[in-house]
Amino acid sequence: MTHRVVLVAVVLLMSVAAANAEPIVFGTTELTTSGSFSCRAAPACTSFGSSVVLGTGASATTLTFAGVDTMVPVSNKAVPVTLGTLSAKSAGSTFPTRTNPNVPIVNFRLSLIQSAPFADHTSFTQSYGPGGGTTLRFLLGDTYAQLHPGVEGYGSMVYSLSPSDIRIPMNGSVDLTAKAGVVPEPGTLTLVGFGVAAAAWRRRKTR
Repeated sequence: MTHRVVLVAVVLLMSVAAANAEPIVFGTTELTTSGSFSCRAAPACTSFGSSVVLGTGASATTLTFAGVDTMVPVSNKAVPVTLGTLSAKSAGSTFPTRTNPNVPIVNFRLSLIQSAPFADHTSFTQSYGPGGGTTLRFLLGDTYAQLHPGVEGYGSMVYSLSPSDIRIPMNGSVDLTAKAGVVPEPGTLTLVGFGVAAAAWRRRKTR
């Protein structure tokens, strides 16, 4: 029973500490993004790297991705970051579809390249579909990616899509946005946990 009380106290103390902690900005990192499309078996599809044409004739739809070259704060608190823009253009009113409406119609790969303070790269691999409507939504794939932050005690810089329910409007565009922040290494979290537990034990012993 005593061990359970101490464990609950540790969890609560860590939650309070995290909630009240002041943001720490370790510096900035230069981030460059790019995107590439690849075709599925159907509908008819022609890929041109950062753009793709779905369907044929007057109803063909062109999807395009525009990347960014930006500076991102390296912080222990999540900060909003724009990773690029997906847009769609067509003379038709709806996206092309497949026989099975639950299957994606196009694949998309979003690449993130970090040049400083530590050179690294990663990517999101995604699929969009099912088509047949006025928006093309995210169906399958990655919703977060990690880069090396180059900061002692922190194992990764995590980019988490927010919102992750991405919908590309017909004849419109949508920004791909993420929350980015550094995450402590497992060993650091363990030390913090032991430190809080020891403090709780000392207070209990004093009482």
